[in-house]
Amino acid sequence: MPTILGRRATPAARVVRAPEPERPKTAGRGYDNLWRKTSERHRRRHPFCVFCAQEGRQRLADAVDHKIPIEDGGDRLKVANLQSLCWGCHNGLKAAMQVYAREHGQIYLLPLWCDDPSERPARFSAGSLRR
Repeated sequence: MPTILGRRATPAARVVRAPEPERPKTAGRGYDNLWRKTSERHRRRHPFCVFCAQEGRQRLADAVDHKIPIEDGGDRLKVANLQSLCWGCHNGLKAAMQVYAREHGQIYLLPLWCDDPSERPARFSAGSLRR
């Protein structure tokens, strides 16, 4: 059958996607009232972004981050597993380090990389990532 005015002879098959699994609410992921209080207390004690401070900048933190994520076995309320980060560092450098650590089976090294920039893989050295 010839094409008329640029139309296809038969309609294209419609792609039907399976619905995304529903993500649990924040309380279901461990971010309940106890976490909120712990987070607020941590930010009062540590108001500046640790990654920015490591590079000589002073920027207020927007979030309290888990060095080892909860889904990877990190303790959600242990102070040693918490750090204050700005959104740029949280969604940039820290997110990239998490992906790399998961891909290479090195989640256990995240606290070391967070605390000591010289221990990070070369791709995460100072100046290699722009925020």
